[in-house]
Amino acid sequence: MNNNILFLLSVLFSSIIFSQVKSDTVNIPEIILKENSQLNFTKFNESLRYHELYSNKKTVFNGIYKRNGKVIPFSGNFVNHTKEVLFEQKPENDSIKNILTSTIISSIEVRNYYYNLIFSEKKKEVLSKFYCIEKGEGLWFFQAIKEDLKEDIKIDQDTKVNFLVKLTPDGRLLYIKSMLKNNNNSGIAKIYNHNFMLSFTPYKNGVKFLEYDIDVINIRNRNSIQIKMNFID
Repeated sequence: MNNNILFLLSVLFSSIIFSQVKSDTVNIPEIILKENSQLNFTKFNESLRYHELYSNKKTVFNGIYKRNGKVIPFSGNFVNHTKEVLFEQKPENDSIKNILTSTIISSIEVRNYYYNLIFSEKKKEVLSKFYCIEKGEGLWFFQAIKEDLKEDIKIDQDTKVNFLVKLTPDGRLLYIKSMLKNNNNSGIAKIYNHNFMLSFTPYKNGVKFLEYDIDVINIRNRNSIQIKMNFID
């Protein structure tokens, strides 16, 4: 997967599903970030001791699509090996079904992108361009401020891309929480933001996916999609 997936985010996702501690998005002077970021990034990599991801047999989901004042519930499962979305609670028409299917598949791709951003050697160069801030107790904050990074991941310079990574005391991934806020004030009809939280559970010498919460909102018309996924065996 290439770096264009974050461009996909800026065209697909948004809103506030998780309450944020104010310090998560505080503006830290860039000179301080530059001085400490590389040291923090090295320390983060040293703290991340378990790199193995074990697969889950099944992905189930449920959620709501808020469209033009109407709430549309949906549920089903995602077939991992075929990337097929199967609805149990079916959407009322093909147009809504296609929107939900596209969003669910894109959410899985985003999940994989962020995981690979942390663990893949090919992606480490991209991750190293984020400012890395150690927040204590296993929590790390990655912030996209640099102009060259924003060009690299194909987002507008006014767009805010931040994500948090929480590690367990023994060095396993506990969760990834991502926040993308698009500050584009143009007249484009489809501008989206997103928040998501991806949780992991310890397993053998690594982790498995546990839960995934996604909130997507069109900042023009306020239509939104909220999805909860569970990864089970």
